Amino acid sequence: FHGIDDFVVPFADVKRFTAAMQAAGNVCKLMGFAGKGHGFFNFGREDGAAYRETLRAADRFLAEQGFLTGAPTLG
Repeated sequence: FHGIDDFVVPFADVKRFTAAMQAAGNVCKLMGFAGKGHGFFNFGREDGAAYRETLRAADRFLAEQGFLTGAPTLG
């Protein structure tokens, strides 16, 4: 999860990191969020929508990798 408008860690750097991890055979997925900056998904920011969205996506990713089972707890 990375804000495309992040000025602390540029999105281009994260794209290169993701490509390098994938080239090395690792499972690495990048979700970019337009109009968002650094730490946009932290708990307590704005209305909490980004926090909930990224938490659900993290749950899905971990379930796909076999690390989590069961239904997600956030609606």
